[in-house]
Amino acid sequence: ENENENEKTLISIANINSDRFPLFTYTKNQLNNHDFSNHSWTNYFLVAYKSVQQLLINEQQNLTQKLSLSDIKLHILVDGNVPMGSGLSSSSSMVCSYTIGLIHIVNTINNNKLLHLLNKNFLSEFTAKSERLIGIESGGMDQACSLLAKSNSALFISFNPINSELILLPSNVTFIICNSLVEHKLQSAASGTGYNVRVVECRLSSVILAKHFYDLINNKCPDIDDFNYDWSSIITLKKLQDSLISIKTQYSESLSQVDINIPTSLSELFNISNELFHDDPYSKDEILSILNISLNELDDRYMGRVKDPDVELKLKQRSSHVFSESLRVLQFKEASINHNDLDEEELSKQLGKLMNESHNSCRDLFECSCNELDLLVSASLESGAYGSRLTGAGWGGCVINLVPNSAVDEFISNVYQKYYVINSLVHSDENRNNNNNNNCDRNEESYEEIVFKTLPCSGAAIYQHVNN
Repeated sequence: ENENENEKTLISIANINSDRFPLFTYTKNQLNNHDFSNHSWTNYFLVAYKSVQQLLINEQQNLTQKLSLSDIKLHILVDGNVPMGSGLSSSSSMVCSYTIGLIHIVNTINNNKLLHLLNKNFLSEFTAKSERLIGIESGGMDQACSLLAKSNSALFISFNPINSELILLPSNVTFIICNSLVEHKLQSAASGTGYNVRVVECRLSSVILAKHFYDLINNKCPDIDDFNYDWSSIITLKKLQDSLISIKTQYSESLSQVDINIPTSLSELFNISNELFHDDPYSKDEILSILNISLNELDDRYMGRVKDPDVELKLKQRSSHVFSESLRVLQFKEASINHNDLDEEELSKQLGKLMNESHNSCRDLFECSCNELDLLVSASLESGAYGSRLTGAGWGGCVINLVPNSAVDEFISNVYQKYYVINSLVHSDENRNNNNNNNCDRNEESYEEIVFKTLPCSGAAIYQHVNN
């Protein structure tokens, strides 16, 4: 290729908020050699760009014009009102929007030959994989919500394959978001004690439980000739449950003869994880002994981006949280659909109770909360919320509250005093306009940006102007 062509600006990306997010330009060489470990607000566009570029290589047979993204000069302007670092999936929403936009451009050039790539189920899985290039082992829920959401409904999502179901919510309540004003930074905690460690802890919990049942069945049922169970590949707790259901179904007669009970329900799996794992953190050496594998195999297959040789792994707490949280999701869904004789107020209280239990588990078992989030949850419950929990990955960000419609204004006023004023995060009513209050750098207008009502809305889409 012509060297000068590689050095010409191919992409310029600007933000309406240019003071905080400066303009970046990229040549073809810079795009090809970009280092995602250097954090920039444009990384979320660049992971979408790189992933779509590879996707187009795989789709060459469907292209009427054999082009790549590097054949298209792009000028991009970005705007949005989702607070960054608030746990409201701003990064995922950007990756989804960029991905849809890029595919739409190439699809238009190719006379709609790539419409199948705009399928939202496909995009949900595709964008989740794309975002992992940044260094966060995201699971896919944020991307699925950004794409599959529908107005006025909650979304029940299952994975592998991805599927979603709309769940109607009671009409007597409002969801209110409260920002703790602690910015969560998943990347800074990704390889230390935060998000990526939780992924590894759940992965190791899964494979150890899988090996436990493999050994149990092999020892007690040595005559099962066709028992072929690759425990080492069971790396999610959902996959563990699915595999145990399959084993119980396929070998029910043999298992019953030796009185082996294979747990398959979430409550049974919760109990067995509490029995099998000890309370103290596991070291890597202990994991090596349990799995009977080498250190290299442990690092390559299971540790992912977690490189700390002395990392402490709380397997009991993390697996207990995942099983109990999954059960709460099903209970929330079931209550919303089949509330029968419950009136809306009683239903809302029941849903709020599940939200409270969820936060307690996030705080105590998954340890993804922080002091400010816990204080904000307490203030929210004292201010009249039926339920309150952290939202997003945690370690800062926002709390979501289920509040009676009749108490919304009172709730906002109370939580303002009980969390923001008492912690000197905003001005008190008497001093909102007093510039001498040096502890507060937020005014009355910005308060509406940190505490606000929200409703489920439709997911990402292309807006096109249609002439009448």
